[in-house]
Amino acid sequence: LKKVNIIRPDTTLLNLGQSGWSSDALIAGDLGLESQLTQAISEAEAATAAGRYPVALLWIGSNDLWYLYEYGDGSVESERNDLNRFAANLDAIIGRLKDAGAEVIVAKLDDQSKRPVAIKGEAFVSIPPEELKKMSAQVVQYNLIIEEKAAQYNAMTVDFYSTDIFTNPATLY
Repeated sequence: LKKVNIIRPDTTLLNLGQSGWSSDALIAGDLGLESQLTQAISEAEAATAAGRYPVALLWIGSNDLWYLYEYGDGSVESERNDLNRFAANLDAIIGRLKDAGAEVIVAKLDDQSKRPVAIKGEAFVSIPPEELKKMSAQVVQYNLIIEEKAAQYNAMTVDFYSTDIFTNPATLY
């Protein structure tokens, strides 16, 4: 979805988000769809070449967490491997966006285990309550990686972890 801003006509917003995509899919594409990263780099390079200032808003990792516990074995080793994979993916994503000339703003993740769909068992129903607790601890590790990578690449962060926008019905709905 590409939208032109009427107030600032030289401003364009392009939403490349794909529901259900993990950081792996963002990099490589999925279900026959092109990589979001490839598209974002192309847009950032075009904006830079035109003398504009590209900004990339990155919010990734929620589905990585869900998939780790829905399809993984929940072991300490798989959690450690997952953290290494997520860190490497952030290196690729943020590094390539910065190389393309984009200012990058990365969102820290909320604790998905506290979302109503998790508590009510309406999403990812194969994740038992004890693994939801592990997921709650894993998101803290994800956010440490996000902070580390943001600092490494001189990117900004937005903190969704410390808000209740995903758990408070008034803001969620």
